[in-house]
Amino acid sequence: MGFGSGAGFASSRQEDEETLSIRSDNGSTITVLPSDYCIIVTAANTQAVTVNLEAAAVAGKGRILQIKSGTNRSGQADITLNPSGSETIDGASSATGFDGVFVGLTIICDGTTWWKI
Repeated sequence: MGFGSGAGFASSRQEDEETLSIRSDNGSTITVLPSDYCIIVTAANTQAVTVNLEAAAVAGKGRILQIKSGTNRSGQADITLNPSGSETIDGASSATGFDGVFVGLTIICDGTTWWKI
């Protein structure tokens, strides 16, 4: 179907839309779920948080995940992304240092490792 206006176009577009999962979590340890697209970390600003990633082989090639600090984080304690087993993020055993108010990090999986984008 080409671009245009009318009921047929609007109906077709709605059927093709995909909803991405966004959830907030205030725990000190957060486990990424297969359905997660964006996790907003809302733990107290003095609480360090570890986000445990799913295995890259399970996540699969092209899996994108966004981690974002929520409004009540003031940069006093890190959010650490922890890959599965010996996997890495950009060659490192973890990713830290992106804590603060409204600071985020997007990563992508190639099926064997994770990369910051």
